[in-house]
Amino acid sequence: MPIAPMPPSAACSVANAPAAVVRAAAPDTPSALLARDATVRVYVELDDASHLTNAAVASSPDASLTTLALRAARRSAFRTATRNCHPVASRYVMTFSFPGRAAPVSSDAPVVTVDADGTASAPPDVAVAHVEFATHAATPAAAIAQNDALATRYVTALRALDIGSDSIVTGYYDVLPDTAYTGAAGDGFFAVHEIQLTTTIASLQPVFDAASQSGATAGSVAYDVLDRTSLYEAAVLAATRDAVLRTDHVAVERHVLRGPMLRSQTMYASTVPLEAVTFRAKPDRPVIPASHPVEVRVRLAVTYTLHAE
Repeated sequence: MPIAPMPPSAACSVANAPAAVVRAAAPDTPSALLARDATVRVYVELDDASHLTNAAVASSPDASLTTLALRAARRSAFRTATRNCHPVASRYVMTFSFPGRAAPVSSDAPVVTVDADGTASAPPDVAVAHVEFATHAATPAAAIAQNDALATRYVTALRALDIGSDSIVTGYYDVLPDTAYTGAAGDGFFAVHEIQLTTTIASLQPVFDAASQSGATAGSVAYDVLDRTSLYEAAVLAATRDAVLRTDHVAVERHVLRGPMLRSQTMYASTVPLEAVTFRAKPDRPVIPASHPVEVRVRLAVTYTLHAE
């Protein structure tokens, strides 16, 4: 049975507060030594009882580090956001740092390390729509009430398009004074709320039409593929082939031969970019960036042994 939110109390010192981490668990040590420092960002979704309901990677240079960061996020403790002293479902972004260090070479033979690049692409399967509602009022409560009304209207419109609630998630929800949101002096407050949904590419125009008609102020879209693991592995394979060519070039210059690979470390892996949607004055419809192949770019640091001809 869902936990009913507690009524406002006189003891509530901060009526509106963002989500926060109470106890951050440290990630496990990677099994392979890192060539340099690495950072992984994780989105954590919380229910109104501060329970973690979902964790997803926002950016990561390596799939193995992604796994470690997600495990640490699930072991951490959080406090969900509050609105008018009521706890509400919200999202928090965690950042995990992995220190790099030089890896010892397990061979007495001469070695060479090369930076190699690989790219793989595939047609997009899905699109992730990001829609933002920003409302302004004299008080935080009034700004929130206006924002909630717009968001409710949008979700109702999405359901009329046969988009189920399981495809819709709440992103960030902030309440900020004028100076923090616009940088200009003022006495009012902004409530800023993002709603995300995963949908088909063909449904994007109706989705953003509904957003515009519901009063959305900004939006963006990310084209993606369902099987990102296979696309990432294809990019790694392309980078490995590039490493062989680069190492062979060095070997020819030194009059030696390429030996076995000692190690391969992912230095960089691209993430799906967010592309802005242009909201224009009615009756014009929002302008959505054209769909295009999803590209993953990977850079590896690969070390090979060298031996005499």
